[in-house]
Amino acid sequence: MKNDINKYKELRVRLRENDLDTIDQFCKIMNQSRAKLVKKAVRTYTYLNVENKERPNKKMIISQNILKPLWDSADEVLIEQMAEISFQNGMADTRYFSEILGKLRNPDKKIDMEKRVKSLVEGVFSADAQNWFEDVNFGWNGDILIMGGKHNLGPNFSLFIKHLLIKYMALYDYKLQKEEFRETQSKKNENMRYTIILYFNP
Repeated sequence: MKNDINKYKELRVRLRENDLDTIDQFCKIMNQSRAKLVKKAVRTYTYLNVENKERPNKKMIISQNILKPLWDSADEVLIEQMAEISFQNGMADTRYFSEILGKLRNPDKKIDMEKRVKSLVEGVFSADAQNWFEDVNFGWNGDILIMGGKHNLGPNFSLFIKHLLIKYMALYDYKLQKEEFRETQSKKNENMRYTIILYFNP
């Protein structure tokens, strides 16, 4: 734990009393600390608002009830095209962040891949980030990367994620080994829940 703590630097911010009250109420509802909330807020704001001169397309947040009917009406050709656009945007942002932060690419593919997948899971896919998935995780079984998640955006969204991750994993010479798609009905209501599990190996 001490090693993890030493990785962090302290940042102090002064807030108006009303803003702090709002944060405290939100933290209470979400059952999380101020520190965790602020970390997420800073990461999200930076990712969504940084001016990327390499690819100047401002991002926007779109609600799931708008996104779902768009996926429902898409065919697989369009889904692959959307995955390619998402992939190119993500790669441009990564290159731009690396350039402005002065970071060099790590030559270790396993470490780079770990960081890439963790970034997608925590900064994009998770319910605490851009809320693409209700539940999402990844892990390793030897050299095999296993990534899975649950969502309610329909079967086409699962196809989009598959095509998107195939593109990212190809950067590290990992190929899709196996895929699992499941549909289950929620016990609380009639909405369908979709599970996707993808296996990649070198």
